[in-house]
Amino acid sequence: MPTTSDESWAAYRNYADRVTVTVVPVDHPSADHEADDAWVLISNGAAWDHDWLLRHVHELAALDPDEHGGAEAPHILEVGERHSSWGADAAAVDILLFLAQWAATSAAWDATKALATRMQRRLDDGEASETEQPLTEAEAEARARWTTTARWKIAEDQLELVSIEIEPPAKAAVVLIDNNGWRYECDLVAIGNNVTTSRLKRCRQQD
Repeated sequence: MPTTSDESWAAYRNYADRVTVTVVPVDHPSADHEADDAWVLISNGAAWDHDWLLRHVHELAALDPDEHGGAEAPHILEVGERHSSWGADAAAVDILLFLAQWAATSAAWDATKALATRMQRRLDDGEASETEQPLTEAEAEARARWTTTARWKIAEDQLELVSIEIEPPAKAAVVLIDNNGWRYECDLVAIGNNVTTSRLKRCRQQD
């Protein structure tokens, strides 16, 4: 017989030290590994209702009702969870949305940014949030590394900083390279102190 109460199990499943939402525009689902663009949203430290998260990510595939009658763009939604209770407790949720390339419009990107703002406000118990301190170069580089490694599953120590430009108070353009000939361009926005949204692009380095 289970010894965990419904309330304890709900708390266990709905907590995450980090939530990562990755939107990958693709021509076909099998083209994931060939996709060089992505939108990545990362939130640190949250008690999340999984249904709330999935519902809002799913809605990123919604099309303009005036043009498409409220239909959805072709998409695939994947969810991964990791819970660790070995010494310190930790949990992570990874949500991956493959979205038809033609539907990855500026409106869809705006919806992704709006989701980031809603996530930060949930962390702030509904209050509007601003970063307490202007985004520094060190913080921008760290966030760019998080988002780049989250998308392409490479080790942070394989990345070398090429350039960084800060647009006060909370935007940055960061360029990283690795030793396998890839260049990663990250345009990020810090939403409050806990949420980052980024547009990523990778390309082969020019000789």
